Amino acid sequence: EIIGTGLLGGLIAYPVAAFVLDSKAVALWFFIVAFLPNTCLGAACGALLYRFLPIRKLAGQLEK
Repeated sequence: EIIGTGLLGGLIAYPVAAFVLDSKAVALWFFIVAFLPNTCLGAACGALLYRFLPIRKLAGQLEK
């Protein structure tokens, strides 16, 4: 998640941002710096939810 969205997502958004912002250096760092912390926080929240929510118990109840 972090590599795919944080780094690759920022790099893929780079050409559009370079065109819109009219600055190649600003566009590259803007999206990577913007995507990476949000992705790390989202991945950490997802891992915590997966760890502490009773997913298996809920899935077992839904199967019945």
